[in-house]
Amino acid sequence: LYLNEFPDMDADNGVGRRNLVISLGLEKASKVYVALIASTFAWVVVAIALRLLPVTALVTFITLPTALKATRGVLRDHSDIGKLIRAMGANVTLTLNMTAWTTVGLLLSLFL
Repeated sequence: LYLNEFPDMDADNGVGRRNLVISLGLEKASKVYVALIASTFAWVVVAIALRLLPVTALVTFITLPTALKATRGVLRDHSDIGKLIRAMGANVTLTLNMTAWTTVGLLLSLFL
């Protein structure tokens, strides 16, 4: 949802809304997006190390190419909404696939 605030920045700002994207500006907000995505993958590793998740949860890293596509797109195209749409699509794909692969990882732990 954070990334969905990028195209709405001018309209939101125009009606007095305040959100992180408006407060930071698009360039800094794009870096926060990258940090959020990176922290998701870091959390998987930390959770496995702390034995909060099974090692089979590493299958979530199958989504890393999609994450890279989304983050590179946001960093490159944060000011061009027309081009940003590709990164937003990758973000939706990432969100759905990471959830699915996390489920697969948890199910695999039951059988391995």
